[in-house]
Amino acid sequence: MTTQVEKSDTRSYEILQYDCSTWVAPKRRRRVYPYQLEFNNWAFNLPSNSIEIKQAWSQISNDVDVLLTHGPPENIFDKNSLGLRTGCAQLLARVNIVKPRLHVFGHIHEGYGRIDSDSTIFVNASTCDVNYQPTQGPIVIDLELKDKN
Repeated sequence: MTTQVEKSDTRSYEILQYDCSTWVAPKRRRRVYPYQLEFNNWAFNLPSNSIEIKQAWSQISNDVDVLLTHGPPENIFDKNSLGLRTGCAQLLARVNIVKPRLHVFGHIHEGYGRIDSDSTIFVNASTCDVNYQPTQGPIVIDLELKDKN
């Protein structure tokens, strides 16, 4: 579910609320998924290897070009300050099937960075460091979208 609100500068903003959101541009799809593996008592938590998280990731459609999730897939910029891997195996499995051109996520501040695979550019765009200080600059991606065959 999404809600449109108007700001004083007359631009329209979208607020995400407890569900995925879709933006459709000509022949392109971008989706945002707020779900993440259980972490403290945060919103959108789903248990690892659960039916719920598998169902959440199954909502990622096969024609997504740009995928935004809160947390990382397994083994991709998911190592925290304790050296633990915190990414989601089910998310990685779905990304490997869908093969979006770009997958942007955050959550693990220590995992900031970009890596290009054969089919997907992965970006951990956490601008704050582990101490929640905004020390990590934005990552700019020039993305030429190609037709999926």
